[in-house]
Amino acid sequence: MPSLLRRVPGRRPAVVSDAGPRPVLMPGDHLKESGGARVFQTIVTRLPSMGVPTHQFVLLRTDDGSAEVSPDAAVPLTYGSDAARLRGGLGPGFLRLVQLARRASVVFVASEIGTSLLLGFAAARLTRRPFALLVQNRLSSSVDQWVQPALRGPTRWVHAHADLVMCVSEGLVAEVVANGLPADRAVVVGMGVDVDELLAAAQRPSPVAVEAPYLVAVGRLGAQKGFDVLIRAHAAIRGQAPDHRLVIVGEGPDHDELVRSAHELGVADTVLFTGFLDDPQPLISRAAAFVLSSRYEGMGLVVLEALAHGVPVIATDCVTGPRMLLQDGALGDLVPVDDVDALAGALAAHLASPGRLRDKAAGGEARAREFGPDRWVAGVRDQLLRLAGGAAQPAAVSRR
Repeated sequence: MPSLLRRVPGRRPAVVSDAGPRPVLMPGDHLKESGGARVFQTIVTRLPSMGVPTHQFVLLRTDDGSAEVSPDAAVPLTYGSDAARLRGGLGPGFLRLVQLARRASVVFVASEIGTSLLLGFAAARLTRRPFALLVQNRLSSSVDQWVQPALRGPTRWVHAHADLVMCVSEGLVAEVVANGLPADRAVVVGMGVDVDELLAAAQRPSPVAVEAPYLVAVGRLGAQKGFDVLIRAHAAIRGQAPDHRLVIVGEGPDHDELVRSAHELGVADTVLFTGFLDDPQPLISRAAAFVLSSRYEGMGLVVLEALAHGVPVIATDCVTGPRMLLQDGALGDLVPVDDVDALAGALAAHLASPGRLRDKAAGGEARAREFGPDRWVAGVRDQLLRLAGGAAQPAAVSRR
C-alpha cells in the first residue's frame, strides 16, 4: 500500500479542542436494514448521551425500496453524494469524508467490510486521525461472501493495520490477529439488546397470523444462516413430531431456492416465509421455540432477543456466539453445524416434550439483561476515548 496509508506516527489529536469536543466520525455504506446496521445505529445514537458526540457519514442513498434503519435526528448526518450508485458517488463521497475526518477525533467504522471501511481508513490516514473498526462477524467468512475479489486484499490489509479492532465476541479475536493485527490492538466489547424495549414490542399484535405451535427463525436468507438445513430438518420430522409450522423471517438472495426446497421436500404448506418484518418481536415471543441454524455467527443478537422473551432456544454450536450466550447449553440446546439429523432430533424432542427447554428458557431474560446496550456501548466509548487521547494500549474490556 502507498506509504501515505501506513500507520501515522507521533501524537494523535486530543478529544477536546479549543472549539469543543471533536466528534467520532462513523462512516457507513448505506442505511439498509440489517442486524449490523441496527448495531451501527445503536452506537451512533447512544454515544452522545455518554458525552461523546458523533457524526454519521453515509456513502450512498438507498433507492431500491429496501427498508432502512431510522437515523437519529439529533445526530449530524452527511451523505457522500446524491448518487445511489458507487460509480457516481465515490469521488465526491471521499472528498466529503476527508473534510469531516479533519474535524473528527477518531474515524470509526462499525463493520468488518464495505467500501466505507476502505475509504474511512484512507481518510483517517490522510488526516492523521486514528482509525478503529468493529468486527461483528467472522472476518474470513464476511470477506469471502460479501467482498468482491479485487477488494479482498485491501480489506484484509486495513484489518491488519487499524489502530484498534473491537470484536463483538471472544471467538473473533484469534482470526483478526492471525490476519496480521498486533494482538495488543484487539479487544472484546460485546453487543446487546434493550430487554425492556423487546418486552414492550412483544405486546403488540403479531404482524402475521400463524397457527400455533410454530418454530421461528430470523435472518438474511443466505448461506450463513443455514435455513436450507433447517427446512430439511423440519421435513424430516413431519409426521413424527406433533403438528407444527416453521416460520422464517427475512429476505435475501436464497429466497427462491429455499421456497423450491420446501416444495420439493413436501413441506411448503407448513413453512411460512414472511419476508422482512419491521418488528418480529411479537412473532418471536409467541413461538414454541426459536431456532438458530447458522453455519457461523459473530455473536447472534437474535438469540438474545429470544432469551429476553423466555422462548426456548435450539441453536447450532457455531463460531462464535451461541455457546457463550446459552452458557454452554444451560439456557438452550446446542447441536452441531450442518447436521440435519441432530437438528431434527432436537426439534422433535422439544415439540414432543417442551417442559425441559422451557425450564432452561426461564433464565433467559436475566441473561439477556447482562448484555444491555448501555453497558456494551460504554465499552465502545471507553475504547474510542482512549484511542483519541493517544493512550499506548487499548483498555481491557470484560470478556464474558
